[in-house]
Amino acid sequence: MLVEQDADDLVEALARLHVADGEAIKWAQIRAKLHDKQRQVLDDPARKKCLEKGRRAGGSHVVAAWLLEDWHLWAGHTSLFVALTKEHAERILWPTLHRLNNEFDLN
Repeated sequence: MLVEQDADDLVEALARLHVADGEAIKWAQIRAKLHDKQRQVLDDPARKKCLEKGRRAGGSHVVAAWLLEDWHLWAGHTSLFVALTKEHAERILWPTLHRLNNEFDLN
């Protein structure tokens, strides 16, 4: 059985999830700090992405930005990062997320 929800209720529910415009400004600032190839990764419409890059190409930074990409639009958005071990994931991404949080006050 399909239950249709009143359109006004749906609009109100979506409005409660939408993040304030100030958060969109923070996202624009994060995006502006990426170099061209990093922005190309974010702009690529593919759902699954594989980066062929060297060790110092900014991969951790672009992956962190990619994981945060929808955060600026929808509150409570959850992203997933998978590595070989929990420790490996923390060593790769956690410092970058902390840096972005400190620089842009992401909370």
